[in-house]
Amino acid sequence: IPSREIFPAIVRNYFAKEHGWTLKGLEPMSLRSSVVAKVEEVEVLKMRAPDVAAALRAASEPDLGLSLSDIVGTVAALEHLLIEESMAFLAAAYELNGRNAADALAANDATEILRSFLLLYRWGATAEMSDQDEHKKLKDSAREAPDWTSLVEFVSESSAAQFGKSTDATNIDEQSMRAAAREIVVKFGKWQNRECQDMKDTLLRLAP
Repeated sequence: IPSREIFPAIVRNYFAKEHGWTLKGLEPMSLRSSVVAKVEEVEVLKMRAPDVAAALRAASEPDLGLSLSDIVGTVAALEHLLIEESMAFLAAAYELNGRNAADALAANDATEILRSFLLLYRWGATAEMSDQDEHKKLKDSAREAPDWTSLVEFVSESSAAQFGKSTDATNIDEQSMRAAAREIVVKFGKWQNRECQDMKDTLLRLAP
């Protein structure tokens, strides 16, 4: 497969379709300052897996290409890196709720931490990750927002596979919390897109 022409489109379309993600360094043409997008320029790949980025750079030379297994491996590596990078938000969510990752949690405490995680993940690099008072203000503001009910349901659905829907669950460990957080990250893009579509539908219904 000619990597220079087709590979970036394959990777971009996969993450957009499966997760609703736009990767920094692999944005659509309309959002890029340079003409050609390159998978090896994806920021997380350059920072966390430079050897992979270098190998892809070499494969982009004229007369070379990538096999299907190369593409599958690259997508899997990117997906793993992006999900694991988001775990920093989970560590911050524990601290912002006055808990430690080593704590065994009751369901209500686990849910609050995961809601904090989602809010931090949603805000990304601009999120306040150390000030408990500021985070409480953020969470209070989020509770007043129109999409709070949907956010609560999304967190519950994402965590149900790990510790069930019962509010009586106890001894929820860090491994279960990380698995629930990964589920939130994987499904976040599609959930957010659904929220945008619901808002659009509501506005259309209100239009004269």
